[in-house]
Amino acid sequence: MLKDRLQQFGDKTVNDLIANYIKLGLKAFGEFEAGTKAVATELGMEISAPFHARMMEQGRKAGKFPPPDEILRWVRLGKIQKRSNISDESLAYLIGRKISREGIKVPTKYNIGKVITSVLTDGRLDRLEDEIYEEVRANIQREIIKAYGVF
Repeated sequence: MLKDRLQQFGDKTVNDLIANYIKLGLKAFGEFEAGTKAVATELGMEISAPFHARMMEQGRKAGKFPPPDEILRWVRLGKIQKRSNISDESLAYLIGRKISREGIKVPTKYNIGKVITSVLTDGRLDRLEDEIYEEVRANIQREIIKAYGVF
């Protein structure tokens, strides 16, 4: 019973996370929506997301060159307007170099941040806790009445 309730909560939260990411204009290849999943057990629930979800939320520290193929994919998506006849490969290299030197700061004019935390801090966790508490309390009360005839 708890597992089903947690799975419902997880599925709703995943849907809300995906809707928020689309609303904020962060969709590029759809990997966030395809890779964000909720899995519940009787003891808890875990939401997992692709590695880049952390960068959408918090940005990225300088220091390491990002994967060149991923930057090139993003350039070829066409969301960047080129200012000259630069090749996609050269532009991807320059973007990667800038990211490795400066990191990615969030928020920016392209990503206001909080794509994940704004969903998770909307009170839903408190409501879930209250609902589970009430459900467990009611189950204990029913078991006591069943066993002893009174509460």
